[in-house]
Amino acid sequence: MRIAITGPESSGKTALAIQLAEWLSVPYCPEAARTYFQNRSPKYTLQDIENIALMQASWWEKTEKFSPSWVADSDYWVLHIWQIEKFGKCSSVVEQSLRSVPFDIVLVCSPDIPWEYDPLRENRDDRDRLFDAYNAVLSANKINSHVVRGLGKDRLANALELIKEKGRLISAP
Repeated sequence: MRIAITGPESSGKTALAIQLAEWLSVPYCPEAARTYFQNRSPKYTLQDIENIALMQASWWEKTEKFSPSWVADSDYWVLHIWQIEKFGKCSSVVEQSLRSVPFDIVLVCSPDIPWEYDPLRENRDDRDRLFDAYNAVLSANKINSHVVRGLGKDRLANALELIKEKGRLISAP
């Protein structure tokens, strides 16, 4: 089972992805964007987001070779929305990538947790609108996605319950 965690910035994607991977005893695949920008200028172009898509694809491919079940911190929909928000369009590289890794389930993190500063974050006051954009694009593309809400252990339990409801998980905590 391949699970992707998506949603607006500072909505708990990384924490949830790591917790799910640990709980399910499957590999965790980190978000490539964070590594990509680690030693780069905060200014970026459409090409940078395409490079991130290619980097992410490589990481997912390696993870898939290791295990057929894994949890991805982020997905191509993040790159899709990011490009549209920043550049008013989505590149063909990202558009083609959207269909290349079908996840069994996509969990959309609600921005119902406090925003935390990070130099890579740009949308402190716009998370609710972006959350709505994620849900709209996932629904329009008929992606098996579900919203995850709650804080801490409640968020993990809610995510596990959503996965369980899809008949893919033993018992939730």
